[in-house]
Amino acid sequence: MRGHLRVGAGGVFNVLPDEATAAGTFFALNDNDFARIKRRIEEVVTGVAAAFGCSASVDFAPDGRVPYPVTSNDPATWRIFRAAAAEVHLCALHPEL
Repeated sequence: MRGHLRVGAGGVFNVLPDEATAAGTFFALNDNDFARIKRRIEEVVTGVAAAFGCSASVDFAPDGRVPYPVTSNDPATWRIFRAAAAEVHLCALHPEL
């Protein structure tokens, strides 16, 4: 898994803001991992907020766009590509990437 996260809260030094936002991306190699990552993000966000007496919500499509589905390589196409890559000495290739 990989991804990035950006967190922002307030805009004035030495003043506690009323709210904070976080935005980011994550990538998964299969549907099960994708669902597990989404579930864990929701659990961590709401759990940390609750521990500090706050509330939190998670929206995976704030701008209305549906998250991209997991990309899966066709096994037959992968075998052809792997053979061609071997001919030009490419190594460390993984079919799930």
